[in-house]
Amino acid sequence: MDKIKYRKHYHIRGMAVVLALALASILVATHSNSEAGNGSLPPLGIPQNSTSQLNGAPTSIIYLPVVHHGGERLTTLFGVETRMDAAGGLGKINQANTYWVHGAWIHWSDVEPTMGARDWAAVANEEQKLINAATYNLEPIVLVRSTPDWAQRFPGIQCGQILPDKLDEFAAFMGDLVTRYSQEPYNVKYFEIWNEPDVAPSLVAPDSTHGCWGDLTDPYYGGGDYGEMLKVVYPAIKAANSAAQVLVGGLLLDCNPDNNPVTCPLALSQGHS
Repeated sequence: MDKIKYRKHYHIRGMAVVLALALASILVATHSNSEAGNGSLPPLGIPQNSTSQLNGAPTSIIYLPVVHHGGERLTTLFGVETRMDAAGGLGKINQANTYWVHGAWIHWSDVEPTMGARDWAAVANEEQKLINAATYNLEPIVLVRSTPDWAQRFPGIQCGQILPDKLDEFAAFMGDLVTRYSQEPYNVKYFEIWNEPDVAPSLVAPDSTHGCWGDLTDPYYGGGDYGEMLKVVYPAIKAANSAAQVLVGGLLLDCNPDNNPVTCPLALSQGHS
């Protein structure tokens, strides 16, 4: 076979492999969605632990690209962190048939600088992002953070914990927020409470985008305080919209979770992860 024929033969074989993989991905996704029946995210056949085997050999999970054209947007596990506007590439994200978008941040401190008074106009830019996402039929995740001055457990620390006796006020705020954004024109179902809350206040700026709920003096690094907050807030969210989903803020994991929790604060205070 001469060089030209060889290259052509190699190119055709390569394209055939790519198309076969793409077709297989579409068939699997379509079959899973049809079985789900209710438009929810279909279950994945993920092994329960890392020791799962097939014919005596360890198994792995490989995600293949899905080529999809026309019809309804496929429900997938994949999404994009974006500004959720034209400058942030929202149109390109839509063309890529991405399902999830993350980038609308609602600051409690902006909406309720005075206890009991709501100023939703203060987050008009973030609300526009949600409208943009709804226009493209994307699934947005709303992130709520930033403690107002009157509710701060540690004065001057916006990114940190809420006073225990102000948790009911935060729950009332979240109830109003979920009621507002569950409806048109926003249509939000997923609400994330703080961003990366497992950081100590001494390690970041007081108004950091990281949620600084971490406590270096606590063997469990403040996880209990965050959990107590969720126990109060979760029922208020569900009362506002039973279909709403509550998400824990993504974890930074500055401290290796394999370590003894008592030794983690020491490692963090020394600047090690």
